Amino acid sequence: QKLSDYKLTANYVIDYLVGGFQKRKRLILFGSRNKEEVIIPTKPIQLRKVKEAFDKVNSDWINFNDITVPRPESIEKMRLVPAGGNFKSIPSMANNPKTHSNRYRRIDVEANFCPTIANFRKCQLLHPVENRILSVAEALALSGFEKDFGLYGTLSEKQLQVANGVPYFIAKTMKDTVLQFFRKFYN
Repeated sequence: QKLSDYKLTANYVIDYLVGGFQKRKRLILFGSRNKEEVIIPTKPIQLRKVKEAFDKVNSDWINFNDITVPRPESIEKMRLVPAGGNFKSIPSMANNPKTHSNRYRRIDVEANFCPTIANFRKCQLLHPVENRILSVAEALALSGFEKDFGLYGTLSEKQLQVANGVPYFIAKTMKDTVLQFFRKFYN
């Protein structure tokens, strides 16, 4: 009832459909007091290959060396997972119905999107070719950030910051939507 003075607009925004690399989806809700609908873009602008994100990561990135070193038994499991594959390629884990599909998921650089980067350390989101999980810099690149964007804290805290963050292109879509609305009605 308190929102009856507002025209509410809600829509899902999917990162890779607005210029990013992830399948991450966020519900965006806007309220307009002048009863005008806020147009939230959800159609693809330009689909990109995941390879673009990986190609730009190099030693100049602030968080380039922030990588969890896997245990030998984890490396053995990782070796069994092909690009785009997951835990089902690991015989000792393949038939566990309680395992999430992103567990031991190996990124496919030729795809138009990668899985949502949630807790990539916990689920073991794998590098496309190396037998390790993503570095913080790689996760940031897949979230749409550039080399000068850095995270601080312990390695675990940095990984969680990426996982809990809003990808750059979803945030940019929200910013552009609000700017367009204000320019239309308050210019």
